[in-house]
Parts: sequence; C-alpha cells; structure tokens
Amino acid sequence: YKANFGWQMIAVPKHAMAIVNVPVSEGKSHRQYVMNSQTGAWCEFEGINAVSWAVLDGTAYFGGIDGKVYQAFESASDGGSDIAGDMLTAYDDFGAKSRLKHWKMIRPVIYSQSSVSPQIGLNVDYVEAAPSGSIEAATTSASRWGHMTWGSFTWYGGLRLSAKWRPITDRIGYVGAVRMKVFASGSGSPVLLQVNQFDVTYEVGGVM
Repeated sequence: YKANFGWQMIAVPKHAMAIVNVPVSEGKSHRQYVMNSQTGAWCEFEGINAVSWAVLDGTAYFGGIDGKVYQAFESASDGGSDIAGDMLTAYDDFGAKSRLKHWKMIRPVIYSQSSVSPQIGLNVDYVEAAPSGSIEAATTSASRWGHMTWGSFTWYGGLRLSAKWRPITDRIGYVGAVRMKVFASGSGSPVLLQVNQFDVTYEVGGVM
C-alpha cells in the first residue's frame, strides 16, 4: 500500500498509543497498527476509515472518508455500534516441544468495571478458530456479561477481578494459543478491560 495516500504516524499520549495509519484502499478502507507506548505491545484497528489524524487538547480526532471529523477513544461507541475486541496470544509449546498436549481447562484473569464473560477458546497447531459461546456487550455498570456467571470481586479503583476456570474440549496438538473475543457496549463511557494472564491445564503425551 506504499503508493496510497493517507499514511501517517501520530502519538496519543492520553491513551499511551502510537498509531500508524495505513491506507489499504485509498479513500475506501483504512486500518491502524497501534503500539502501546508504555509496554511496546502491538494491536490492529479495523473499520476506522481515517484519512488523517490529529490530537487537540489531548483528545484524538480523525477525518473520515465521508468528509466528517470524528472524536476517537472517548466513548464505548463505534459510530453507534459496539466495539469488538479479538485477541490471539502467541503460540506456545508449553515447555514440551514436539510432544502432543491435551488441553483441559482455561482461566482468563481480567480486571474490568463489570463482571466479564467473554468468548474464549484455544487455537491449536496454528489453525485459526473462532472462540465459542454466546456473548453480551460490556458496559461501565456492574451488569453481567455473557452466558455464564463468573466469580468476581471488587479490586482497586472500583475494578473487578474475574477469574474462573472454563473447560476446553477436543483440543489436542503440539502448540496452543488463547483466542478471546469481547464487545464494548455501543453507548456510555469507554470500558476499561485489562487482561493480565491466562492459566491453562493440560496433559503431556508420551514419546513414541
């Protein structure tokens, strides 16, 4: 996409972001590769058709392909729609390279402003698979997410810690990666969702 108009790099210190704006199809489709400037971790934004970005008084704005100016990252709405988050960790051999593993259970450890029940699963041997289970949009209230009740309690700053084991079915392979999907409600204030770790149980097969 190097010849397309719309490439830009910009820092948004308020949200600890460094944004690289990529014009996939000039005037039609743009995406952003975004680095957390505190941790160095990267993610990708899709569906934000931003021709250009600017920061005013700490708040980020972008110009859309429709000629309008939009405010970014200040609400839980994507133009009135829910904001979707889709996460895939790095693949890991779990300390047993070249040996089959049978994964049994998984526990995401998450801080948020409400109880959390995302879609979650395990991808095996580099085969992409969508996480399973029903899901509801997150809100900034203490309302319940998803299709099951999680054990949770209030922690620092009014945040809740959600950490409960869930079963993994039919996952046998050499390497695995956690796949998780969440939604933020299309209204209200931004939702804070902090993923800290994933705990996984598994059995290691013998050498043949």
